[in-house]
Amino acid sequence: MSPQRNSLPKPLILSIVAFLGLIALFTLLKNPGKQNSPEGLTGGMTHIFMEEFKNEEDRKYYLEKDPVHLAFVKSIGDVVKKAQVVDFTPGVF
Repeated sequence: MSPQRNSLPKPLILSIVAFLGLIALFTLLKNPGKQNSPEGLTGGMTHIFMEEFKNEEDRKYYLEKDPVHLAFVKSIGDVVKKAQVVDFTPGVF
């Protein structure tokens, strides 16, 4: 998720494009888009990117070792005001 802004700066757009290419290597991107909740509970988040990993090992590699992902995380530090990550297993409550 990314914080609300009137327009996205070019460095952020380029980072997102690079990130989407990275996701394609390890995950299945499902239903990305701009949030549209009228409830006012989004905490300023405007864009949603949902990733699905095939298994825990793929997720662990992506988070801890993948050089492209780690470089991406470092590259957005000055561009993204706030990011929020939620991990879950479908059907497990």
